[in-house]
Amino acid sequence: MLFNSDKFELVRYESKASKLTQAETSYYSNDGSQINETTHVRDLGVTLSNDATFHQHITDRCELVKGKVAWILRTFHSRDRLPMLTLWKTLVLCHLDYCSQLWSPSDVGSIQRLELLQKAFTSRIEGMSGLNYWDQLRHLRLQSLERRRERYRIIYTWRIIEGQVPNLDATPIELTVSDRRGRSCVLPTISTTAAQRIKTIRFASLPFKGPPLFNCLPKDIRGLTKCTVAVFKGKLDKFLSTLPDQPLIPSMTAYRECESNSIIDWVHHQRRQTESTLRPLTGQEDSFNETAW
Repeated sequence: MLFNSDKFELVRYESKASKLTQAETSYYSNDGSQINETTHVRDLGVTLSNDATFHQHITDRCELVKGKVAWILRTFHSRDRLPMLTLWKTLVLCHLDYCSQLWSPSDVGSIQRLELLQKAFTSRIEGMSGLNYWDQLRHLRLQSLERRRERYRIIYTWRIIEGQVPNLDATPIELTVSDRRGRSCVLPTISTTAAQRIKTIRFASLPFKGPPLFNCLPKDIRGLTKCTVAVFKGKLDKFLSTLPDQPLIPSMTAYRECESNSIIDWVHHQRRQTESTLRPLTGQEDSFNETAW
């Protein structure tokens, strides 16, 4: 195979141990020049790094969004809600949403770093400066960026199940059906002997994050089949509107009600609250209440 040096870049995915024990293979272009190795490569708008993470892509997105926001605030003097939200949704959100099913982070630092971009912008909207970020989201009817990324992963998982998009080759998403549970995804497993670095990378990927997000949805939403994406989105958005959206930004961490802002944790949190409300008092609790009274 002949490689065009103007169109090819070399990225090596290997552990530190393999770098020390294995000889590096060289690749040459059609003119005989060696193709240089890089640590990051941009492919279809997503920056891929040789450590199999997307930290560099997230850094690039943050810098791009900061530049877009700065241009918006310099160019438009109005801080009214309608024009500001229109500019944010049309010029900025597309850069934060694009291909997020692939690169969506799972570490708290990256999640907060992205979320603070939206917080900085919404605080500039007229009437929002005196509200905390959670209240700003409610008043502006916006979703947190983390909630948006999880929503996109759920939609893409459903589309894989429905055969609307190709399944994943390395770790395909599989569906199981039962009378009690209904439709749900099979949760993938990873070898317990794998290195922690490999586990972290795998657990952050779509095959491992998509199925649990899909499985936590109500049975009637998981059971939607042979319908349009718009119908599924409508049902999904109606359900998501019932869940609080409290991104864990630094200034609001002490006030959080749930362990995280993930849809999975909120569903489990509400389920525990419902069970504790419906659970009858035991005899021991009755005795304690009588003594206290």
